[in-house]
Amino acid sequence: MRLGLYIKDVIKKQGRTLKWVSDQLEMNERTFAGKLNRDSITGEELLRLSDILGIDLKQLKEEMLKMNITEYTVLDFKGMKGSVPYHYNVIKLGENMYYKGYDEDKIKVTSDIKWASHIVPKFGEETVGFIKKFYDEEGRRKDS
Repeated sequence: MRLGLYIKDVIKKQGRTLKWVSDQLEMNERTFAGKLNRDSITGEELLRLSDILGIDLKQLKEEMLKMNITEYTVLDFKGMKGSVPYHYNVIKLGENMYYKGYDEDKIKVTSDIKWASHIVPKFGEETVGFIKKFYDEEGRRKDS
């Protein structure tokens, strides 16, 4: 669970706006939105948000503790050039799936919590399926 998404969900369910909450925090709306998007809310800000929005911190803690690794997979595929492999780490946390890795040109491809790019399990499975569609288990492109 991403803290920023959780807070946005609470705000939405209460019919509030980011502007209203940021005003209560005496913070610029863009700054507040950025902190939510990056999951970079400080402890002090979280305490203030719990007062403003009525967030039950004990319940929040329990939800976050449920986040344990339920599956971990490493996928290695050689690229079209044959020398540098594609390498993806796929981690399933609870019901959420995240991946990170490098493509053949060493460009980082990521969607894990640390970089705050959440993907739903179906999309993660589709991504892995897409890679497997074009590369066999030996890393050879299937159409070659």
